[in-house]
Amino acid sequence: MPGIFVVSETQGGFVEQPTPCAEARDQVATRDVSGALWYLCRTPDDPASANYQRTMESTLANPAITGVFIRLKWGELQTGPNTYDDTTLLREVDAAVAHGKAYSLGIKAGAEPGGTPSWLFDAPPAGAGLTPVTLDWNEDETTSCTGHRHNYGDPTDEAYLQLYLDMLSHVASVLRQDCARWDALTYVKISGANARSAENRLPNGCKAGRNCICNDQRWSEAGYTPSGLYHFYEEQMRHIAHEFPGKTQSYPLLQAGFPRVNERGCYFDAFDNKVCPGRRGPMVGPFEQTEHIIDYARATYGDAVAIAHLGLGPLPDFSDPQLYAQPTGCPIPLAPSGQPAHGAHGVGSGCPNYWASSVGSAGGLTHYQTNNTSIVDSPELLASTLENLWQNSTAAMLEVYESVAWQSQDIILDPSLPVEEQRTLADWNLRLHARAAQP
Repeated sequence: MPGIFVVSETQGGFVEQPTPCAEARDQVATRDVSGALWYLCRTPDDPASANYQRTMESTLANPAITGVFIRLKWGELQTGPNTYDDTTLLREVDAAVAHGKAYSLGIKAGAEPGGTPSWLFDAPPAGAGLTPVTLDWNEDETTSCTGHRHNYGDPTDEAYLQLYLDMLSHVASVLRQDCARWDALTYVKISGANARSAENRLPNGCKAGRNCICNDQRWSEAGYTPSGLYHFYEEQMRHIAHEFPGKTQSYPLLQAGFPRVNERGCYFDAFDNKVCPGRRGPMVGPFEQTEHIIDYARATYGDAVAIAHLGLGPLPDFSDPQLYAQPTGCPIPLAPSGQPAHGAHGVGSGCPNYWASSVGSAGGLTHYQTNNTSIVDSPELLASTLENLWQNSTAAMLEVYESVAWQSQDIILDPSLPVEEQRTLADWNLRLHARAAQP
């Protein structure tokens, strides 16, 4: 399904109002409504709140929106080995259906509260009796080694895999009970091996220092192997194809997202020394596991599995002749020397993700999500991001965060552009649908 999809909230929700937010820290955005200033306020991140993870009525009523990406957390959906709370699932699906919107669905694990079910590690019968893998989920935090610890399940453990598949079967059975709910479902996101977001990645790498965790060492000790990871994804794709017949799957990638642990348990420590608990063997490359999963999905399912990247930003500027060869551009911008200015895969260049765009260039199905609102936080930046998608990829679908979609509504996204390039969100939505319709 092409067009503009809005990303649902996983932490609290939003309310729009003509008066300032009760607390200044709760203000997310403002916009002009018929000459008056309206405010978008964040509501408490409390699962007991009626507004928790609720998509706004105005979002669903917006004709510029094709659909919504409903993001759920495994631990909140499945409250025990055999118990479920479908409240949020059905509320959000039914709201989309009532407004004639399509929806995609992803159910993540990970360190966000409510992600990885805590009962996984409780003794039976109240829990599943799995052994937790305690990791540091924030690889980017270099000043702390104790503040980001979380218990993860091992996706290469057959019991973890089966529990995740059982949960997907439950969701499919619930949606199949109503034809409208089933018909409106477009994408089912492949997930379950998550660090914190819905992206397919696991905490990896090592931090040096007292009280620090070497994530890859912990994975090695847990028995993680690349072949076990491949089994997790191959079985999940097979299961989704069976339980959600006729629905497209979506694989949201992170290129270097998995532990660099080889089949014999070898890993790199914080100083890049190769550590092997037994016999040595060839190490797995930083992108090898992601590439293997993508290749398997494409070879086995073709466009029944779309390849996605959840981090597209504004159109990059390669005009500086001191930094870039002229002319240069995506997918791999060149330096004046003729060598790739951002490495062989253009990571960090601002171009659409190399692994996703490569699938698109070969004629495969892809889509993107904008960077989070710390980067794409205004209609002007959304316009530039859409132009980046249009110029530098073949994709026809973009997922947009709800606060930015709220700001955009029915306005010209970037009035500073030449008149012939000025577009509303509705214009872009129609443009993406037209691209998808092209033979």
